[in-house]
Amino acid sequence: MFWFLSLIIIALIVALLMRTHNPSTIALKKTPTIKPVKHTPIKRTPQPSNTITNFKEGVSAAPKEETFHPYKRINTLMSPAERSFYGILQKVVMEEKYTIFSKVRIADVLTPESTPDKSKWQRAFNSISAKHFDFVICDREELTIVCAIELNDKSHNRKNRKKRDEFVREICKNAALPFVEFQVKHSYTMSKVHEKLAGILVHQ
Repeated sequence: MFWFLSLIIIALIVALLMRTHNPSTIALKKTPTIKPVKHTPIKRTPQPSNTITNFKEGVSAAPKEETFHPYKRINTLMSPAERSFYGILQKVVMEEKYTIFSKVRIADVLTPESTPDKSKWQRAFNSISAKHFDFVICDREELTIVCAIELNDKSHNRKNRKKRDEFVREICKNAALPFVEFQVKHSYTMSKVHEKLAGILVHQ
């Protein structure tokens, strides 16, 4: 009887040991789920291109506003000397088929010859773009250019003005444009002005 009970006890112990070492009976530990972290985008406020940032202090200066500069109207188109000469010039061409324009840009009367060298052409154009003729006489009907007129006052005695005048004479000669110069005077006689322009007006 004793040995029978011993066998039962041994069988139970073996069964318990086998159950303990069986991998199927071991509970698997669950791997914790890692939740993705949501990244909140940083909103950046764009700065104007003309905003000045002080990187040392971390302070942005307000952009400078462009202010409108006021202008004033010039009451007369011509100087007193030009107006006096214009009156005489009108009488000279009154009975002819011509009309007079004042303060005409040279670049509207002459233009540089075409050239493959664009930079050379541009330099030539820039040399006349800011200069003007005091008067330009044109055909009344067709507005074709007849001649250009310059009034020379005391300012033309300056070195830079002499250089400018010589340049204008040269380009007019090169372009076959009659260019007539008059000295500024307190008064003009119609006969003297007509005499100086007669050769040009007759041959048009």
